[in-house]
Amino acid sequence: MVNIYDTLNKAAAGLASSQAGLSVTGNNINNVDTEGYSRQRVEIKNDNGLIITEDPKRVYSDVIAKNLRNEKSGYELYNTLENGLKSIDVYFNELEMGAGLGDSFKEYFNALSDLANTTPDNTAESLSKKEVVVEKATVLSNKINDAAKSIERQRNDSNEKIKDYTEEVNDIANEIASINKKIASVEYDDKKANELRDRRDVLLDQLSELVDITTYEDDNGMVSVYVGNNPLVEGSVSNQLILKENSENYYDIFIGNKKYGENINITNSIKAGKIKGELELRDNYYKEYADRLNNLKEALIF
Repeated sequence: MVNIYDTLNKAAAGLASSQAGLSVTGNNINNVDTEGYSRQRVEIKNDNGLIITEDPKRVYSDVIAKNLRNEKSGYELYNTLENGLKSIDVYFNELEMGAGLGDSFKEYFNALSDLANTTPDNTAESLSKKEVVVEKATVLSNKINDAAKSIERQRNDSNEKIKDYTEEVNDIANEIASINKKIASVEYDDKKANELRDRRDVLLDQLSELVDITTYEDDNGMVSVYVGNNPLVEGSVSNQLILKENSENYYDIFIGNKKYGENINITNSIKAGKIKGELELRDNYYKEYADRLNNLKEALIF
């Protein structure tokens, strides 16, 4: 004969499972527009005929998330380079009439050539052409100087952006370390810290926009974050990025290590993200344009 109490217990467990499923579905619908929210599902298992409802689990792929972050870091690098180069394009754009330096050079040398074909005396024609040469030389000189000043401003702007971005990195690293500690505490009793994990993933996504990272999760649910081979977050401890001025009075980026008490220069270890984009603009692209302009001025003076 079937035990009436077993039947009632199974029915109650089934109803509880259905209720849990409806609750999780409603929660998924309510959070459809929530940034970073991972869809959850209820897992049900049968234990000797008794239905057991486990805590809701996140529908989440760590592999896909890591790949997306890598792509995001690369995108932000090239997007930063594109925007930065557009800012000085006006001084080197030879496709638009009068925009670049080419037309000013052409007008200057045409004026010189016209003067050279004039008898070198103090006739009205000669004096007039000399005035034209001076006028064209002034225009050319001003354009070169304006371009040089613009590039210098852009280098300084990149330097300040690097400062702002490193402060963002430090803030994010601090919050990730704090969330790591909370997740380890919640999941110590086999509970699920789904909302905390969602928030941490949002922070990791934001961090990947600034700098390329690699992440590793330990058995306690805490994530370690590395920039290159250097730990930025280790469990509940965050190591800070530190800025130091170099010989050009621009910032180099160091990472502090609280465990060993040392600062490591990681300027050249950063491979992607907005910070890498600004470093490339400041130290390579803008510097190269500035050097070319200086060479051009020296050749023109000679």
